Amino acid sequence: MKLIITFCEGWHDAAFIYKLLKNKSYQYKNDKIADLPNILRNYFKELFKNFEYSDTGKIKQNPDYPNYLLKKKNEDIYILLYSIGGVDKLKNALPIIETFKDLSEATLDTPEIPIALHFILDAEDLNIQQRIDKIVEELKTEIDLSGLTQGKILNENLSVKATSVYIFSDKKKNNGKLEDILIPLMKKDNEEIFEQAEKYIKNNYNKTRNKKNQNLATHVKLDSCMTL
Repeated sequence: MKLIITFCEGWHDAAFIYKLLKNKSYQYKNDKIADLPNILRNYFKELFKNFEYSDTGKIKQNPDYPNYLLKKKNEDIYILLYSIGGVDKLKNALPIIETFKDLSEATLDTPEIPIALHFILDAEDLNIQQRIDKIVEELKTEIDLSGLTQGKILNENLSVKATSVYIFSDKKKNNGKLEDILIPLMKKDNEEIFEQAEKYIKNNYNKTRNKKNQNLATHVKLDSCMTL
């Protein structure tokens, strides 16, 4: 058995990667916890057993479970796909990495289970290498990722057997985000959806609500992409 722990920026990114993996022989798994392999069964049982609701007034509270759990057809390879809530919240990945490093170690009852880490994030206002450098710096307390390079596998001699990274960017500018790649592809043959989103922004422009409206337009476009 092998585990690939994958960290994405947000839920749209995770949904996009999930769609790609479905076309690459990976199946979505929604099995009962009791039916999962031992390492995953133990992980989810402990995750829910130890979760404590905080008295913050937040209605939506949940442990850091993956957005998607996938298994490769005919192979014992599982991918756990997490969204960390933003490119500036990479430290949210630290406790997950630590947990799986511990779970992967051999015990009297179980052999060592190879795990790999994969990061799929936006470059945003940085270039690709600068974003990778930020990943290395922010995670150095838990794992040494020196030498991490776009699209290449970094082999480790620790409990994490391999690490890789892919940074989404506008190829011309060497910065940007996933939407810079997807939106031009989505717009082709779907101009009406985009025209309506732009009309909404134009007709409802308000300085104090501008950011909210921009986010809504992006969600309209991305949600459309997921159904095309």
